[in-house]
Amino acid sequence: MSESSNNHSDAWLASAFTMGPVVLTITRLATGRLVEVNERFLTTTGYTREEVLGRTPLEIGLWINPGQRADGLNRLHVGLPVREIEADFRMKSGEVRTWLLSADVIDWHGETGILTALTDITERKYAEAALRASQDRLAGIVTSAMDAIITVDADQRIILFNRAAEQLFGYTAQELAGQPLERLIPHRFRRAHQGHVTHFGQAGVTNRAMGELGAISGLRADNSEFPIEAAISQVEAAGQTLYTVILRDITTRRQAEMERAELLEREQAARVAAETARRHATFLADASRILASSIDYPTTLTNVAHLAIPSFADWCGVYLLNDQHVITLLAVAPHDSANGARAAALFHQYPPSFMAPSGVGAVLRTGRPEVVAEIAEAMRSAAAHDATHLEQLRAIGGVSIMSVPLIARGRTLAALTFVSFQPDRRYTADDLHIAEEVALRAAQAIDNAQLYQEMQQAVQLRDHFLSLAAHELKTPLTSLTGQVQLFQRRAEREKHLTERDERTIQLIMDQVARLNKMVLALLDTARLETGQLAIERVPLDLCALLRRSVDAMQATVDDRQIALAYPAHPILVVGDPLRLEQVFQNLLQNALKYSQPPEPISVVLTQTADQVCVVVEDHGIGIPATALAHVFQRFYRANNVEEQHLSGLGIGLYVVKEIVTLHDGMVMVDSTEGVGSTFTVVLPRDRQLDVQRDGSEARDRSP
Repeated sequence: MSESSNNHSDAWLASAFTMGPVVLTITRLATGRLVEVNERFLTTTGYTREEVLGRTPLEIGLWINPGQRADGLNRLHVGLPVREIEADFRMKSGEVRTWLLSADVIDWHGETGILTALTDITERKYAEAALRASQDRLAGIVTSAMDAIITVDADQRIILFNRAAEQLFGYTAQELAGQPLERLIPHRFRRAHQGHVTHFGQAGVTNRAMGELGAISGLRADNSEFPIEAAISQVEAAGQTLYTVILRDITTRRQAEMERAELLEREQAARVAAETARRHATFLADASRILASSIDYPTTLTNVAHLAIPSFADWCGVYLLNDQHVITLLAVAPHDSANGARAAALFHQYPPSFMAPSGVGAVLRTGRPEVVAEIAEAMRSAAAHDATHLEQLRAIGGVSIMSVPLIARGRTLAALTFVSFQPDRRYTADDLHIAEEVALRAAQAIDNAQLYQEMQQAVQLRDHFLSLAAHELKTPLTSLTGQVQLFQRRAEREKHLTERDERTIQLIMDQVARLNKMVLALLDTARLETGQLAIERVPLDLCALLRRSVDAMQATVDDRQIALAYPAHPILVVGDPLRLEQVFQNLLQNALKYSQPPEPISVVLTQTADQVCVVVEDHGIGIPATALAHVFQRFYRANNVEEQHLSGLGIGLYVVKEIVTLHDGMVMVDSTEGVGSTFTVVLPRDRQLDVQRDGSEARDRSP
């Protein structure tokens, strides 16, 4: 090859090597080793020029399929070019990408070489795979679709006929493959069909749905016709124009349309009924909410009466019945305030009689509702006491009236009366149903309020009894304790008691002390319930208080140890020393009571920046998981306590919780049945006391 030819070749190659998206390489044909690569090769593969030049693609691991490369080299050795074959290459990072490869034999500085051009088609391959998967999914959807789907080519020949279409028309897909679509259309509709096809072709739309064709008829295999609704879309696939028709049998819809005219009047009536039902439901829901919001039933009933205006009535009255059968007007809710005032004045001037044959008196007496769809003049005349009363009734007016009783536990408590002044609103059975529902809820609200009041009175009576009983029991117990102590001292001086007598006296003392403790607990409970348990707030050292409590309790037992751990310095809190000592004594007594010797009891006092914590832990019978949420309730005792026949009133922990709460603290329990219990008392720290204590200690250390 001439020098000028070589120069021309070199210039062409230099130009080619600047091509952006194409990867170019030059290899020696004889050895297959790379002698040149462009920058695109380096940035794409991740290799450096030094890593690839002088080496074959196989040596650097670029080629994945050596056989594929050998086939290409064989073609090039016999002078045949390689054109656009797909090959997979591994990048330096390990990623495998697909390239489209073309190669030619060239003259490279007097030596035969191979110029290879590579175009990355990895993303295209991914897209093609995704498209195939999408097409497969689409084919599956089409096949299993509920609607009949038919695809035809540009000549209206059927190429797809799904299962739903087979069931609809009575043909199989094999029978209609390649057949004209007109075979499924009655003769009188075929011209219209051709017009649609022409329109779609002229419109030039491609892959968008072109809307419904409207209702036409289909022709089954047995020549029977049926109404269908069709929608068609045009798509381009594989270089050809296809039309997809979606068909649906609308026989049922046609029948419904034929019936629509006669149903229109019913629908309008139903719409009115639905609106009425909506108003009724809203009224009922709002009334229920109001009635449940408070136990002050006079207020709630008054609010319900006002709620009825104007959606349910133009005037509403609430009448109460007492034990003497006297009827009182609790509330009046008028749409017109002047008319309401006249009605209220009329009630006081002519109060209804419990023995009246009709009206609110009869409703309260019989417990049966009363509905008057239209108030007649004869009814007003029968209800009037005299001519003046009749004129007043006429002045108030009214078109329709309804009264319902409020009955709870078989007793009529009150009555609700609704009056309409609008000619187009006359009360019916549906209105009565809603009124009775409201009356039922209102009666329950009244009954619940009365029961609550009775319960509160019973609780007050019980608390008063507990307080009185505790006080009354305390006096003889104190006297009994004193007499036994005198008898015990006299017996000790005179030495005339046997060992058995001494044990009997000690038993009496123990039982009197136990009874006295129970009386004090009942007295504390009564004080807590009535809010009369006061605490004295003074600065105190919690370490010293715990030490006294533990020492006092340790003196009563000699078969186990109560271990106490607390800081070396005082921990100051503000509280009532006697009441806090009562808290810790109760917890220690419980720990001793519900565990067996020689299991120890542990008491640990710790502090944080804002709190102090006292933990009392035992290894006794524990508390069942179901009882943990209730242990601080008054008079509550867990099942396993009863099973072990351990006595008690179940108020000790209740008193503990209430006293700790009065100190702005909290008490918690963590327990596992059969393992033991841990009670934690948390009290707030007073930082000011710490400052004062630190100041006092500093003054004490000063010379």
